[in-house]
Amino acid sequence: MSLCVSLDDLGQRICIVGPSKSGKSTLAKAIGLKKSLPIIHLDQLHRQPNSQWVPRAPEEFLQLYDMAIARSSWVIEGN
Repeated sequence: MSLCVSLDDLGQRICIVGPSKSGKSTLAKAIGLKKSLPIIHLDQLHRQPNSQWVPRAPEEFLQLYDMAIARSSWVIEGN
């Protein structure tokens, strides 16, 4: 019995979670490029752009999140 899984076995919606600095973004980028999937970084949705990491209002984050995951395919990463 083989425990190896190919990228094709993972489907079109892949979620990568883990602690800070564990390689989530790097892995998401590699998978996204290999499978031609859009990459969603939860940090980018959660924080206001160009703001030194100021969080968005919860309602704004949830709206962006809902729009992002409504797509038929993606690689999403965060913690």
